Amino acid sequence: MKHYRLVYYRSYWNDVLIWRVQLGALIVVEENEKKTLKRLLSTLASETDLLIGKTISGIIVLGLSALVAIILWKPLNVAHWLVPPLLIMAALISIGIGIILSMFTKTSHGASSLSVILGLMLAFTTGIWFPIEWLPLWMRFLAKIFPVTWAIDAIRSIIVFNAPLSEVATNIMKIVASVIAVYYISIIVYRRLIRKYIEE
Repeated sequence: MKHYRLVYYRSYWNDVLIWRVQLGALIVVEENEKKTLKRLLSTLASETDLLIGKTISGIIVLGLSALVAIILWKPLNVAHWLVPPLLIMAALISIGIGIILSMFTKTSHGASSLSVILGLMLAFTTGIWFPIEWLPLWMRFLAKIFPVTWAIDAIRSIIVFNAPLSEVATNIMKIVASVIAVYYISIIVYRRLIRKYIEE
């Protein structure tokens, strides 16, 4: 069971950091390449509806996966119910980063490739594959200021060390603030991209 949890843990965070970043990067670029963006926006659906729909589709599988995590671990431990929201917030941060990244790409192939590279780099520095302490000092600094690292640390503290809410409260507040900041910036970028593609 311990080995299974380790495999599950790593595969889940790979999904969050690599494929959710990719999803965010492709939200607008891919629809524009398929020539469906203008058609979608000519319907009753607004640009906000498109963003919300894509985001929900991106986290729904992760939400189910987070529910499975609760069942596999200790559902009777109240602190463990913080895990699904933390997982979903980490996914939202990754999607937001992907949307911001799409500002620097022109094609879905470029967005996809760049997002996978960035996702792998982020996974490398968050302590998923090996301890952050093994990294060079400058990479440790990057890891410690990356919001997804805070989410991983909070979840590890809750699940592995049975930390109470008071012990992870600061991390949770920082994660919530990061979700708001990253997603707010990504909405601005998203709207600019929409306007850019509509005017083309």
